[in-house]
Amino acid sequence: MSAGTAPSPPAPLADRRFLGLFTAQFLGAAHDNLLKAAVVVLVSFDDDPAAGAALATLAAGLLMLPFLLFSPLAGELADRYGKPRLVRLTKAGEMVLALFALALLPAREAGALLALVFLMGMQSTFFGPLKYGLPPAWYDGDRLVLANGLLQGSTFIAILLGTFAGGVLVATAGPRVVAGAGLVVAILGFLASLLLPEEPPAAPDAPLHANPLPAHRALFAWLAGEPVLARTVLALSGFWALGAIYLGQVPAHARTAMGATAEEAGWLLGAFVVGIVLGGLAAAPLRRGRLGPRLPVLAMLLVGLAGLDLALLPGAVRGPGQALFADPAGWRLALDVTAVAFGGGLFAVPLLTTLQRTAPATHRGRAIAANNVVNALAVVVASGLAAAAPPAGVPVAGVLLVCALSALLLALWVGRSRLPVTAP
Repeated sequence: MSAGTAPSPPAPLADRRFLGLFTAQFLGAAHDNLLKAAVVVLVSFDDDPAAGAALATLAAGLLMLPFLLFSPLAGELADRYGKPRLVRLTKAGEMVLALFALALLPAREAGALLALVFLMGMQSTFFGPLKYGLPPAWYDGDRLVLANGLLQGSTFIAILLGTFAGGVLVATAGPRVVAGAGLVVAILGFLASLLLPEEPPAAPDAPLHANPLPAHRALFAWLAGEPVLARTVLALSGFWALGAIYLGQVPAHARTAMGATAEEAGWLLGAFVVGIVLGGLAAAPLRRGRLGPRLPVLAMLLVGLAGLDLALLPGAVRGPGQALFADPAGWRLALDVTAVAFGGGLFAVPLLTTLQRTAPATHRGRAIAANNVVNALAVVVASGLAAAAPPAGVPVAGVLLVCALSALLLALWVGRSRLPVTAP
């Protein structure tokens, strides 16, 4: 090494900084979904089943609403102040919410629980630009792609684990145990954030807009002048819209097409998460070869083709006591689900890296915030359309068929956009 050459940063999992961020975000996602699942169970089993279902739907909407309202301000804060400091502040806020949950969950008062869900969504909103805003300052190239893959994959694992634990614990051990477990997780997440060293702000003079309307105008006026970033945000929003539908529809499709039990549907969701993780981790080595420039296109083609097979999967009549995976069609179903998720992970990670590297360092927080706003809007619209399909007479297989065709169209559009997915 020459005297003027700086040493290469360590691999993400050997880096104290990344381990702190990785652990803090994993525990934060687990905590959010632990409490959200508990709240949904508590409000769903109201005396009036219809009212309970409406409250559960409202809870899901309230969790997403802060992303739509406050993401621009979150991005401005992430650029104006040191990101590690803000990470610690948001994790401290998470501990406060965990203390609120300790008091509110046992009371089972629907209004207070819904307010708690909204505040959890707000905390996550302000953490979002920090989670993906820090790694580009530490890494380039394959290390950044790997860091993004680890963050994305671990988030899905945390969502699955937190949702499962919250639903099971509140039903078996009670809300006080769930809230206590959440407080422990929040404290551990804050302690992990202490591993992050201080860093100077990227844009200390960045304006702040507390009013959401001017904040959105300023953010999207800037984004409109960045065509590569705008196309990347739209592509990533397509991924999140499709992912939201697949996560919601796969259990129902498994039940209607194959007669799957709740436990077997849970295993299929696990296969979906494994596929996302593997796809994200595979992005770094595949990006280096000849496939690199076409990686998102090929990945979304995989989503579309596997999605077509999933939607057209013929129904099966299972004998009494016959397990889903005792039938070859059950393994075909699991393979399709895993392939859809693998393609999704392989699609999203290179594009997220493009977003991080294309955005100027002074606007990186706002670029990620813009992505979060459009992603949240895409998820809300896609979920609403999927929910409206059965009452309109569209079967689950029909919804999945539309998803598969949409994935093929998205692959075509991304190919024509020529996004710089191999940028260092």
